[in-house]
Amino acid sequence: MLTTIERHEVELHELSVMLADSFRKEGFHAVSDKDGILKIFNYVFVLEDECSSFRIIEKLKCIVPLRFGFEVIHSMILQFMFRNVSISVQNAVKETILGLGIKAHLTGYDYITAAICMAVNDPTLKGRIMQKIYPVIAEEFKTNSGRVERSIRYAINDAYENRKELLCESLMHEKPSPSMIIRNTADEVRRKYSALPEKTGVRI
Repeated sequence: MLTTIERHEVELHELSVMLADSFRKEGFHAVSDKDGILKIFNYVFVLEDECSSFRIIEKLKCIVPLRFGFEVIHSMILQFMFRNVSISVQNAVKETILGLGIKAHLTGYDYITAAICMAVNDPTLKGRIMQKIYPVIAEEFKTNSGRVERSIRYAINDAYENRKELLCESLMHEKPSPSMIIRNTADEVRRKYSALPEKTGVRI
């Protein structure tokens, strides 16, 4: 017969396994261990009895109140992951764009950043950039699709004229189009975050 402590350890392990299974079904890379530790991407979530609230104790480590139960814990972690993965993806997009020689002070930089984030969030949009992505960006920035496209093209042409080696060598193309840069950068970011779910929740 199990002692109280042993029963608690079994329940802790079962909960962490259930959480890991649930997150894997949603497209995250998740693993658990018998001590109630759940790992998703590089983040570590420790299930604890004595904890009263969700706490970030280190950059990649959080304490989660065990008393909240599966549904609440799952919801708390999911919100945390979407928020932090979204920030990480946005930073990766910006870093990649700057690496292509596109200047951050240009309006086209903001537009192409938004376009790539949308393509990362929903890969099905990569084939419908003009039809689906530009209109959303235009609405977000209170402009029109034509200006979005022209601003992005201007930023790319500026990079081509001033830092041609960065732009062409990175994409292995003589003069890449806006669509090519958006598709290729979105693919590169998704490869970097290889366990991204189908929809990441990245915001533009």
